[in-house]
Amino acid sequence: MISITTVWSLVERVLRYALMATQHFSTFCYTFWSVSRVKHRARFGWGAAALSAMIGLVVIAPLLAPFDPYELSSIELRDARLPPAFFDAGTMRYLFGTDGQGRDILSALTHGARSTLLIGLTVTLIAGIIGTALGLAASAGGRLIDTIIMRAADIQLSYPAILVALLLDGVGRTIFAVGSSGLAELHANGSEYETRNVASFVIVIVALSMAYWPYFARTIRAAARVEWSKPYVGAAEAIGLRGFEILARYIWPNVRGQVIVLGTWTLSQAMACEATLSYLGVGLPGNVPSLGVMIRTGQSGLMMGEWWIAGLPTLVLVVLTVTVASIADRWRIILR
Repeated sequence: MISITTVWSLVERVLRYALMATQHFSTFCYTFWSVSRVKHRARFGWGAAALSAMIGLVVIAPLLAPFDPYELSSIELRDARLPPAFFDAGTMRYLFGTDGQGRDILSALTHGARSTLLIGLTVTLIAGIIGTALGLAASAGGRLIDTIIMRAADIQLSYPAILVALLLDGVGRTIFAVGSSGLAELHANGSEYETRNVASFVIVIVALSMAYWPYFARTIRAAARVEWSKPYVGAAEAIGLRGFEILARYIWPNVRGQVIVLGTWTLSQAMACEATLSYLGVGLPGNVPSLGVMIRTGQSGLMMGEWWIAGLPTLVLVVLTVTVASIADRWRIILR
């Protein structure tokens, strides 16, 4: 007959082994989680390094570009539609070939990517400031303020951002009488001839900013409402803090991670949307190097085998948007 001592000893041994297995399993899970975090951080580092390199190349584009696409004297019509240098008919003078106007593709790519990045960063900054401010105001204000801001955001979010941008772009061009060629500011200085369309830039930036602010407002309002319901807000109120002080000292530091993630995502979306508007002919004018404009003007060469005119700008746009989107995803994983 089995004694109570033997049974207790057996149970104690089973519990000891179960505890050891649990400890080893928890150690394994923690190690796997740590390695995953390191891998995500490493991937984030590679994405950030790639984006930093792109931004650096775009900033110093005038120094790297072999030709100035704004300078009409550098355009040779007899050199139009030359293939890249790695083709037999190509030349090292035009490393990535030329377009239908004889403009160097490499020079147009660097200046076009700079325009796309500049517009994307400006749109992200403006939409982020407006949307974050309205989202925080909706979370801290009364029912009336919250209802007005959120219903306006809901109405705008019921339509795709590209349609909202198209509508606002058309309204802006009608108000300021900016046609397809735009209000161009021409500067002639000897052999230099630059064409800048300030009005088109401003209209595109304003249209895209107004299209993307509801995403910030809705997200930040939801995150802030969660923070307002936590016990530390009641403790802050108990020591005499009110409204704006709590919002600035406690709510905002806990929701700014959402702003970083959403801002990175908005940057990729704004660049793609700007290229779409320019491709449709309602964004930047044709005399301004832009990735969307280059794709639109180069699509006619696809049927003739001149794929590089539209293919290279498409590749640059895809790399830019995918890189920024991957950084947004890594930010989401790291900051959660």
